[in-house]
Parts: sequence; C-alpha cells; structure tokens
Amino acid sequence: MFNKVNVLDIVKNHLGTLIDDSTGNPRPLDFVLFFIFPLSIATALTFYFKVKIDGNLAGLLATVLSIVTGLLFNLLVLIFDISGRNKEVFKKKERVSNFLEQIYINISFSILIAILAVILVILRSFNIWPAIGADILSFGVYFLVSLFLLTLLMVLKRIDTLLLEDFKEYKKPIN
Repeated sequence: MFNKVNVLDIVKNHLGTLIDDSTGNPRPLDFVLFFIFPLSIATALTFYFKVKIDGNLAGLLATVLSIVTGLLFNLLVLIFDISGRNKEVFKKKERVSNFLEQIYINISFSILIAILAVILVILRSFNIWPAIGADILSFGVYFLVSLFLLTLLMVLKRIDTLLLEDFKEYKKPIN
C-alpha cells in the first residue's frame, strides 16, 4: 500500500551520487558538505541567532519552494525527454548518460526536500506548538532549506559541466 509513496529509493539514489567519479567510492567531504554543514546552519539559526519563522517568512519560504519545485518538475520532464530521444548518443557517451542520470536523481531529491520543507513550514506556521516544538520545526525547516540550496548548486554545477563539455566538442574543427 505504501509502496506508491515510499521515497526511500530517492534518498538512497541521491546518496549514491555523492561519490568520487574517478574511484566510485563515497567522498566523506561530500557528506560533511551536504549534511553536517546544513545541520550547523540550522543549529546556528535556531538556537544561536534564534531566528523565528513568523508568518512573513513562512509565506515567503512556502512560495519560493513551491515555485522552484514546479520548475524542477519541468526540468525532470525535460531530462526524461532528452534522454529518450538520444539513446544512441548516450550509448556512445557513457559519461553523459551517467551525468544526466545523476542530475535526474539529484533533482528528484531536491523536489522531495522542498516538499518536506513546505510541510514543515506549514506546520510551523500554525503556531500551536510549544516553544520546544516550534524550535524543532524551525530547525527542520532551516536544515531542509540549506540542504535544498546545496543540492540545487550541485545540480547547477553538474549541468554546467555537462554543457561545457558538449560545447567544447562542438568547437572542435571538422575534418
């Protein structure tokens, strides 16, 4: 019954993209960047700077995350369309195929994180939580938004690398 909404594979696949391409092994610094760093940001904002999520911030976060999530869904469809049309090219260019697959996985993970963050923002905006519950929800929002932004930067970097490699190939002289 819950198989249709089980998102653990999305998380597992995303974690599988945090590897060193040359060795195929996980890179500990990636886990520090993508999990310890957002935890540090969330801790600082929640408990040190005591940044509260008020109605304005909740509305802004929910709006921005919703809009970006919609755009990311469109990007998933675009990548799916590109990969479907160019199967022969991707058979010859395994690196391009792997990169597109990783980008697809990372975008799916970004969408998942944004959805979770919006849910926490909505829960936090109800203001029915005691102070500790509100802080925990705020912490979750800050962690997820930080993770979301870092993952988007990784997607941007991967798309940039992929396109620059392609552009370099087009600039080669034709014999």
